[in-house]
Amino acid sequence: MRKLLSLMLVFLVVFSALPMVAKAQTSSLSFDEIEVEGTTVVLNNDVVDVAVVKDLTENSETFLPIRVRLKSTQNIEDLKVSAWIGGYELGVPRDTSEPFDITTYGTGAVKSVVLKLPLPKDLESSKVYKLNVEAFNNDMSLKKEIKLNVEGKRHLVDLFDVIVNPSLSVDAGTPVIVKARVENLGDRTEDDVKVTARVNLVDNSGNTVIVSDSDFIDELVPRSEEKGEDQVSSTSTDDLLLVIPKTARSGNYKLMVEVNFNRGTETINSEYDLTINGKTTAVSDVLVTASATSKDVPRGSQVSFPIQVANLGKESRTFSLEITGVKDWATTSVEPALLTVAPGSTAETFVMVSANEGVAAGAHLFTVKVSENGAVVKELNLQGQIASLQDTTAGFKEGLELAFLILLAVLVILGIVVAIRKATMSGDNTEEVKGETYY
Repeated sequence: MRKLLSLMLVFLVVFSALPMVAKAQTSSLSFDEIEVEGTTVVLNNDVVDVAVVKDLTENSETFLPIRVRLKSTQNIEDLKVSAWIGGYELGVPRDTSEPFDITTYGTGAVKSVVLKLPLPKDLESSKVYKLNVEAFNNDMSLKKEIKLNVEGKRHLVDLFDVIVNPSLSVDAGTPVIVKARVENLGDRTEDDVKVTARVNLVDNSGNTVIVSDSDFIDELVPRSEEKGEDQVSSTSTDDLLLVIPKTARSGNYKLMVEVNFNRGTETINSEYDLTINGKTTAVSDVLVTASATSKDVPRGSQVSFPIQVANLGKESRTFSLEITGVKDWATTSVEPALLTVAPGSTAETFVMVSANEGVAAGAHLFTVKVSENGAVVKELNLQGQIASLQDTTAGFKEGLELAFLILLAVLVILGIVVAIRKATMSGDNTEEVKGETYY
């Protein structure tokens, strides 16, 4: 028993010495200097200034240059330097260097590392962020936390997303519907934001044909001033209708989506590859599309399936929608029930689907029939995905299993401790009995 206790004591001494070794290495390493965009924010291991993001633009990628200068009095192997932003809601922007060694040659050494920290475009000047810089390996870690300010940009608009229906590969004569979502990332309200979708085509005679459509967004407030549905910082355009001519030559073209803001003085744009197959398609004067053909439909909740109808004719037309295939698993409604579409424009209606409480899990198909004057002009096959009840309780079960494993581990450790204490006390009592003499 004494040998067992001696062995345990040796292990305790060894493991207690490891943190001391790591601490000794850490104390030999320091941040000699940290520069952010050319400004020194840490000097001689002390934070001396605030880091500032000076230039958030509408470019696709923006980086924050950081130079880290390390000083060490001991040799250190496999060291890395990492920088990340704390306080950003949509992730942790980070950059980490490759591993490197610091060799002092007995006199101390200095090592410089340059990082390029990716900056999200939607960092807000009204929020507080933290710039974290860490030097570390498997044995040690040295950290600094620096306040990070973001200089607000007065006018900054972002083209958040673009949806193209039916696709980016169409036949000549096929209408293309473009829908863009725009958000205001600046500090000022943007009025009369103009969004344009445009494609420059070549017809079979070699002439250039420009097909375009535009929409105006009345107002986008800064994110800090959002108030319900009346004052929003992001919104989607109406459908932008591009009617590809039947005479368009087959080939690859650029679909340009352009956003004009700040009283027309600033512009951002995105390009998409649009393929025209050159096959003349019989043109219908009605185009019906769905923004999404499949959606998750939680039990007891209502989910909307947006349906767009384009009137390519020369007169206003009224359409009605009928839903079939939902009797056994859901209830539906259409808002609005009747859709009137002006000539050369598009309109949108919403199919509202509410799953029944006892519906079986899995994919449930249903059909939307769009009719005019009692005649069906288009049928859309849509799908509602119902989650399994087992999936919704899986997280709870996993939590119970984890708690049980932790409790079991604690009980095992307590059992070992009790057994060792009993064995120790038994050994001590035996020695005392052997040492007594009775007369």
